[in-house]
Amino acid sequence: MKILFDCDGTLLDSMFVWEKPYKELFKKYNYIPTKEEYDEIQSYGMSEFCEFVINKFNLKLSKREVSKKIYKVIEYGYKNDVKPKNGIVDFLDKLYEKNIEMAVTSSSDLKLLDVVFEKYKMNKYFKFILTPDSSGLLKSEKEYWLKAMKLLNSDPKSTILFDDASYAIKTAKSVGIYTIGVKDLPYNEKEIPILEEIADELLDNVTYFDINSIKNF
Repeated sequence: MKILFDCDGTLLDSMFVWEKPYKELFKKYNYIPTKEEYDEIQSYGMSEFCEFVINKFNLKLSKREVSKKIYKVIEYGYKNDVKPKNGIVDFLDKLYEKNIEMAVTSSSDLKLLDVVFEKYKMNKYFKFILTPDSSGLLKSEKEYWLKAMKLLNSDPKSTILFDDASYAIKTAKSVGIYTIGVKDLPYNEKEIPILEEIADELLDNVTYFDINSIKNF
């Protein structure tokens, strides 16, 4: 059995960093995204989000200019405020000791994740980190998950995904991956009913997963 982990809201307590600049931007342009739009926005990397903002609000700015404004706030948060969720490092340590292969499947830019992973010495646990900026694919696309399994040298029946976003759970499950939804309250509170319906399991925290149950997969 091999494991894929989402990062923001699953391994890291970081969603607060993203909410601030996004909400301020949407409020400025009186934009209230629908559930479908918000799911799609969540899957974007920084580049895709900036392109979306420019097109949606008809901004006379380059992608680089928009990215610079948003990235400055988010990068500061990752460097100074973002931490692993309680118990996560110990949990990863136990999986690592059991020689369970693990990887990260995230929508955040690789550079942001590296800052936190290096700070908390988490890189050793993961075979790779797959992001939109490193792969050219989004988590809302089946191809993203197929690439993840190829890199992990795994197949759907022997792959578990932990993720707090319903769009990611839905897409990963469509290619046969065993999915475990993760609560990240209050940030994904509205997602909980959907996760309860579509995920194979739903946990309050990743660390509540029974490591010994892996042998049953």
